[in-house]
Amino acid sequence: MFCSLFNTLFLLQSQFNYTPPNRKQVMGEILDHLYEDTKRKVLDYVNFSDPDSLITIAMDGWTSPTGQHIRNFMWVSDDATFFHTATNHGNVRPTGANIGREAIKVIEDTGPQNVAAVVNDNAEAETTSWDTIRDAFEHILCTGCTAHAGSLLFKDVCQHPWAQALIEKCITLAKFFKNHQFTNEELRIRTKAQHEGQAYAIILHGATRFAGFYYVVKRLLFLRTILREISVCTGFEERNYKDADAVITILNDNRFWADASKLRMFLKPLKCFIKLMDHDCHCTHHEYKGMLTINDAWVANEAQVPASMKTNALKLHKQRWEWMQFPIHHITYGLSPCYHDDNVFSNNKVMKGLKEVAKFFATNNQNYQQALREFTDFKNHKEADLFPRDIADRTSIGMSPKHWWQLHGAQWPALQPIVLRVFSVGTSSSTSERNFSAWTHIWSNRANKLEFDRAVKLVYVYTNLRTLEKLKNGTSRKDHVEAFWLDDEIEE
Repeated sequence: MFCSLFNTLFLLQSQFNYTPPNRKQVMGEILDHLYEDTKRKVLDYVNFSDPDSLITIAMDGWTSPTGQHIRNFMWVSDDATFFHTATNHGNVRPTGANIGREAIKVIEDTGPQNVAAVVNDNAEAETTSWDTIRDAFEHILCTGCTAHAGSLLFKDVCQHPWAQALIEKCITLAKFFKNHQFTNEELRIRTKAQHEGQAYAIILHGATRFAGFYYVVKRLLFLRTILREISVCTGFEERNYKDADAVITILNDNRFWADASKLRMFLKPLKCFIKLMDHDCHCTHHEYKGMLTINDAWVANEAQVPASMKTNALKLHKQRWEWMQFPIHHITYGLSPCYHDDNVFSNNKVMKGLKEVAKFFATNNQNYQQALREFTDFKNHKEADLFPRDIADRTSIGMSPKHWWQLHGAQWPALQPIVLRVFSVGTSSSTSERNFSAWTHIWSNRANKLEFDRAVKLVYVYTNLRTLEKLKNGTSRKDHVEAFWLDDEIEE
């Protein structure tokens, strides 16, 4: 691609006396023009002139290579995610009030009527920003990131002594085979030979990617036979690694491998839940049922982890769920056509949350009471065409709950406007965190002299043009996840 571009520029310059723009022009007027053009395309796609077109603002912070505290703000719509802007606090860590004031500016720039919710992670400074936002915009919901909360639960569960001892041994193995050139290369060669040309490597998770340990142990279990083969080969013995004895002891410990398999199986429902909540599309309505699924799996304990591990995990699950659960999870679960078969009328927690949010968005008490009556009618509705089922007799609506309500909700006129708003609410700030990788392409340790405003425009153009291109060619993310996705993922 680079050679083709170079050849084209050379041809233009030699035959047509064309002079390519200099760096100042590229980073000046050309970037400004491209930024404004991309901004126009994003606004055309989001289409705020449609009253049903609402977005969730997802925000998160990171530290730049120069030690500056940067905060990303993303627009998460029904079927696409766009980078909106970023702010720079310099070397001073922002407080909750600072974050709240910045969010207010972003909301005002977006248009308060176009914003359904604000979502960020669950750190104290993040959640204390909600008071500032709520004081300014009473009908914009503030909620915590469920993927982040799930990751914290994963961390808590893995601190049990039985699990911690296994994790330490897994990390010892992973670091040894990953960090030595011979073992790393030997692993690549042997896996490629045994798996039809597909090479596999050891996985190491980041320090704050707590749930990433699941993939560490999964890969170790997958490669354990090959790891043992490498440990007894001539090349391994010749190198006389100082920690080889400890590694060989772990590799030959059948009890370790059996327990590692149990731990992986026990953690899998939680890891799959985090993956579900980490989707770019709104999965708010899956939070309540997802946490129930984890609880049921841990109660059953088919992995057969020690009783103390199971008891501790269930205790932590209950504590985290109370902390991470918001009424928006209850109302979206109750109103989702994906869970139409679930009887929620006897579930006090779900009904309480549903009524709280419905009253919050209802125009008046009469509208609220009518919406509740229509909710009862919706749950009792049995028209098969509205709730199609797959060959396994599972509800499979084939679209997002919001799109379903746009198509079929007119028969519940008081409830429909409330529903369209609540299904515009996302509960994951992962999109903002994932966008940090775009920043690392532009603002790295080697190239960190770029003016912040220019960096923001480059990130805006880089991120959003890629999103628009994916939307154009049909490779963008899906706008929904079916209710049975989590069960299928766990069973896989």
